Amino acid sequence: MIIHPIVFLQEILNTYKIGTYWWWEDAWGRFGGGPIPLFFKIGEKTGLISVSLMIGLALIEKNRAQSFASSGFLLALGALYSLLIILAFYVGFSHAGEGIVSGLQGRYFILSWALYLCAFSLCVPKLKLNNNYLSSVLLFANFICVLHISIEAITVYARYWH
Repeated sequence: MIIHPIVFLQEILNTYKIGTYWWWEDAWGRFGGGPIPLFFKIGEKTGLISVSLMIGLALIEKNRAQSFASSGFLLALGALYSLLIILAFYVGFSHAGEGIVSGLQGRYFILSWALYLCAFSLCVPKLKLNNNYLSSVLLFANFICVLHISIEAITVYARYWH
């Protein structure tokens, strides 16, 4: 890392390039751990819908402040957190000469995504909508997404343990 910084940066970039899609699926659709059947994936598309609903809720919030400085700070904080997670796994789990950082899972980046979402909502102009009912509808739709994934997970677990 210190002796060959260019190689180190290439490994970090390769890790982002290779891992980004998997981390998305892993963060929103992974249940359990260990070998199959203790580990299974469901709900990746429902997770995408849920995130879209959260963005919609952030955009129609009445009391949302607009601050580009705060937005930039949150973006930098999210990127720093993500980089620190990758560095921790680079030091702790990666083998020398591997080319990418090993052991990363999508759930480790959920805080970064939350910071990016907050930053996004701070830099977008306020929408002039009558959102009395719209925010309730979006929140209820998000609840339905969470319920859908929960029922699917319980169904899978029930098959293996009953």
